[in-house]
Amino acid sequence: MKENAPPAEVPLDEQLRKILEEVVTTLNLEQILPSRAAGANSASDSCGSGVTRAALGLLSRLERVGASNLQVPWQIYAEYTRASSAVEVRCAALELLADALERTQLPDLLAWFLDVLDREQHPSIRLAALTALIKRPPFTRHLTTQPSLLDTQELSVRLSQLIQCALPSFY
Repeated sequence: MKENAPPAEVPLDEQLRKILEEVVTTLNLEQILPSRAAGANSASDSCGSGVTRAALGLLSRLERVGASNLQVPWQIYAEYTRASSAVEVRCAALELLADALERTQLPDLLAWFLDVLDREQHPSIRLAALTALIKRPPFTRHLTTQPSLLDTQELSVRLSQLIQCALPSFY
């Protein structure tokens, strides 16, 4: 999140623009100089994860309900799932990405999630990704609705391979 302006085609109103600037500034400052979490006294404790999680959550909430013309690329949230982030931040970002997948049904985002399930080394992150997808499934059960963008033969094959091969090692 190196830019101070969100990617949007429609101009944002002044108040929303100021809020977004503050959120982006906070996220950038947290990356440069993480704040210590209250009570964190060892190197394994998360540094500033509460501030980062709150800022990411606010950004997602603004996108969902507050600003119809605000579109945050999912790759921004994916940046916070990297191994360099605290586990709590990674899990929160995965939940936000699952919510985005449920709303947008982007095939690239689902492929990214499946890559996380397939390649992530940290078991709690894989579990968080799987749990997020279970809580917010990208598919609908109703056959009468429009067909999903995610309903493809390639996805069926990939899910089948993942279930047969990768998930038994999950436990």
